[in-house]
Amino acid sequence: MRILALTPGLYFSGAPLMLYNLLASLAGECEIKVMSLVSERGPLSEHFEAAGIEVVGPEISGERFDVCLCNTILASHAVVQLGRSFPTVWWIHEPTFGLNYVYSKVVDLAAFGVATRVVFPTRWQAEFLYGPWLRRDSWEVVHSSIPPRDGVTPAPLGADGRFILVHI
Repeated sequence: MRILALTPGLYFSGAPLMLYNLLASLAGECEIKVMSLVSERGPLSEHFEAAGIEVVGPEISGERFDVCLCNTILASHAVVQLGRSFPTVWWIHEPTFGLNYVYSKVVDLAAFGVATRVVFPTRWQAEFLYGPWLRRDSWEVVHSSIPPRDGVTPAPLGADGRFILVHI
């Protein structure tokens, strides 16, 4: 599978690190290119390259990808541009502060209609925060998780015995 991943920056911050963890886990099975939506490479670039993921510049015309993964709400313009050519997954991590981008018109709301799938870490974000812009059956929840260290299974916290991770 050929994956193009876009992110607002390649810095050591939450969403780019989550993207790195996801893509690094797929690097042996997929051909992956990652592009920053800002011109500078950022310190995370070296880690992507060490994982076998090519860091590319803004010119990708003529290339074909099986899926385009657009990381964070700030990638809305890329969703609109690339979503007409490739299946596009828009991975929105931002809770309420992401609405500031929406209401300040930084976000291209057309992206909600163009994205093949919109992915959120919690149902609350999808339904309560971004629900007014979502198309029916165009979104899903993929919980972010922290893998257990050294094979240790975390103690269950829920009444049903499942480990619970809360996104604040």
